[in-house]
Amino acid sequence: MTMFSKFNYKKGVVKLYEKLTCCHDESIDVKKIHDVIENILKTIHKQYNTNRTHFIDCINIISSTYPIIYLLIDKFNLLDSETKMCVVKLISYVLYTSDGVYYFLQHQFIIDEIFYYFIREDDISLTMGYIIQEFVKHKDIVQVILFTPSVYLLFFIIKDDTVEKIALSFEIVNTIFKEHKCMVEYFLQYNYDRFIELYLSLLKSNNYIVVRKGLELLYFILTRYKYFYERFIQSIDNMRLIASFQNDPSEKIQASAYKIYDLFVKKFDRE
Repeated sequence: MTMFSKFNYKKGVVKLYEKLTCCHDESIDVKKIHDVIENILKTIHKQYNTNRTHFIDCINIISSTYPIIYLLIDKFNLLDSETKMCVVKLISYVLYTSDGVYYFLQHQFIIDEIFYYFIREDDISLTMGYIIQEFVKHKDIVQVILFTPSVYLLFFIIKDDTVEKIALSFEIVNTIFKEHKCMVEYFLQYNYDRFIELYLSLLKSNNYIVVRKGLELLYFILTRYKYFYERFIQSIDNMRLIASFQNDPSEKIQASAYKIYDLFVKKFDRE
């Protein structure tokens, strides 16, 4: 069995660092960068499965000792699709450690930059969404996302973008609302008006997927978050909007809307 050599691993990281910093954008060698990243990933994966201490050492070298993550994001648009996915995998490994999460908390501009790339209409935006998908698994990073404009960017993407990005954005939002209850509760209490304005705009979309998924998530939010439920259910305008979906040609939309409308009926029956 090959023993872990921190020296050899560090040589690979230095090699990647040099390739990312010692060339102009137009002369970047994507193939060599891909090969180096792939070798780094193989070492990280092996240590992840066999030796936790060595795994953490590997992550600290690429996140703390050398600014590899930032450089990869900075050069992201120059990479091919296969190398981009290697970068996503690398970031997911970094996020497996508390030091890795702390790295992104200390460099919040990287999170902002990734969201900026996600809203762009080019071939790298979807891959950036996969990175955000990794971010929202971690409560400390979700806290950053919730209380910056980044969270609202997700709703703009959902409202008017490609099918793939709409679906991915809904997955990200679902994870936030389903896995981070305490933070979301706090967020909704202090940002209800802005949030509901954007959310209702989704329900008025002409896009079937946006409306159906929007109604499904809205029902979940209403049944899980008490403050949001109390604010939303008090509005006659909200009730009228939900009732209007009974005229929708889609039976699935009608069914999702009816579940929400039934919450209004039960509320009024109790009163």
